[in-house]
Amino acid sequence: SFVSDQWSEFSGVEISATKAGHAAPTGARLFDSSNPTGGDPDIGSPNSDCPECNLGPSCPGRAVEADAEAARTTNCVAQENILIIDENGPGMAPDDNYNGGTIDFSFATNPISKVLSVGVMDIEGNSGGNKIELFDDEASPLESVTIEGLGDNTWQEVTFGSTTGTQSISQVRVTFTTSGAVTSIRYCGGTSSSGGNVRSDSPAAVDISPSVHHADSDTASRSSSVAPSRQFIGRAISSVLVTLVSLL
Repeated sequence: SFVSDQWSEFSGVEISATKAGHAAPTGARLFDSSNPTGGDPDIGSPNSDCPECNLGPSCPGRAVEADAEAARTTNCVAQENILIIDENGPGMAPDDNYNGGTIDFSFATNPISKVLSVGVMDIEGNSGGNKIELFDDEASPLESVTIEGLGDNTWQEVTFGSTTGTQSISQVRVTFTTSGAVTSIRYCGGTSSSGGNVRSDSPAAVDISPSVHHADSDTASRSSSVAPSRQFIGRAISSVLVTLVSLL
């Protein structure tokens, strides 16, 4: 499934992706990490060498030998649907772009107050320039955090600290210089935020993840058995990029 504004009504977020070397967006797409296609076991999860895999669960993730230790210690939780910068286009199997690019989360119509963390996979150990940037409504930078290259088929959660809960964040940009994927994004919205798990306390903590949606169809459809407020938009990548509800 290609994703764009499927969660704007519930979370106020619109998602786009642009391949490196392209001026216009080329497509953000869900990828089923539990059943990796396109010759991409490096964005499969969990890693095949995780201890739990001896007990029977499907563990399709594979890492090159040099990164095997890092992968089996970081990538042992099934991420399900994840978000990639698609290389192939409609009608072809999802495949993350080898040369990377950017994934943008736009909160232009409903700015958020703080980003707590972003989950990412498969950041190559010999790559540089991978980062996550936060911008205000005038496209001025608020914070930039480097994504460490842990290696093939690894998973990590990048956290944020310098931005305060009074910031108005309108855009989150994830930059990959090689292949990679986003597994979740957790943020705090204001009291008027419609996205995610809105609680009585303010700001409301929201976990957006991609797994509630199916990655095998070209049109993302909302799960009828899961209320919109419980969908993982971030993990909704697992549910499709923004799981606003895993915090309930």
